[in-house]
Amino acid sequence: MKPRSAGYVRRWASYDRSLGKLRMKRALVLVVTTFVVAASSASASARTLFGEGESLRHIEYVNLRGPSGEELYLGRKVLFQNFVLPYSVSDGGYVLGVVGNSRAYYPLPNPEKLKVLQSRGQLPNPLPPWELSFYDKFIGRWSWLLFCVIFAYLVKTHLRSD
Repeated sequence: MKPRSAGYVRRWASYDRSLGKLRMKRALVLVVTTFVVAASSASASARTLFGEGESLRHIEYVNLRGPSGEELYLGRKVLFQNFVLPYSVSDGGYVLGVVGNSRAYYPLPNPEKLKVLQSRGQLPNPLPPWELSFYDKFIGRWSWLLFCVIFAYLVKTHLRSD
């Protein structure tokens, strides 16, 4: 077999380096695009880019009025911890949400008043069971999945270049 010339090897090495740079640029574009799409289209509960976001989940309408006469419903508060994307989700407990306002709610009354409201039939007795939906869990934890996929892609491209 005929040995390769030095010029051929240099051209091939240069091509290989530019291909590696192209892969890194594509990975960077993928990461930036993902963060932009996630930040703009994440659920209303996770619109906060940093810190804690919250969302209310409707369970059922109740025969109660708020201090200003507004209609209320029994709901659960879902809490999201965010750093650009949500990375943690938790259940914030029962709340009395305001009908027609997706962000307004009142905390559930203390246990003594709660029992009185339940005995009057204004709140269900017992309170209905509730757990985080698959969607809430996915939204709350998908940034970890995204991080793992990007990390695996970067490791794969780095191993290919060696």
